[in-house]
Amino acid sequence: MRRFLSAALLLALVVACGGAKPDAAVTGFFDAMKAGDGARAVSYMSQASIDEMGAGLEELKADTTGMAAAMLPMMGINVTPEQLQSMSTEDFVAALFSSQMIKDMFANASVTILSSEVNGDNAVVKVSTNMNGEISEENIELVREGGVWKLDMGSMGI
Repeated sequence: MRRFLSAALLLALVVACGGAKPDAAVTGFFDAMKAGDGARAVSYMSQASIDEMGAGLEELKADTTGMAAAMLPMMGINVTPEQLQSMSTEDFVAALFSSQMIKDMFANASVTILSSEVNGDNAVVKVSTNMNGEISEENIELVREGGVWKLDMGSMGI
């Protein structure tokens, strides 16, 4: 019983302090991308980022010629036009992040956390990424939603 209470207290402290650190969200997102786990990658995204990517989905759905949807298989996203019409934004982004194109991009990628700064419900994590031998430094912005750190994909140019 004492262990249970200790574990419950530790969990309550973690939740009260805002959950994991922002840098854990960044590494979790990159790990999910590297594994080709689009659903897990989406779980690290802010709602605003998901909504923004949803605008692209709505454009695909509105394309009456079907040309945009025809390009999806070239990206490794295998969905029928009917499936596309019924997809939620989260499902679409998960399918995109699970695509072969993304898996290939992240296959040999690595990320190193250089610094992390928290200012209330916002944070900036500076990272060094190595994508196919190209090393770059980026600032990744995060917001705290429901006590959990989420990536602002707009800050990453996505």
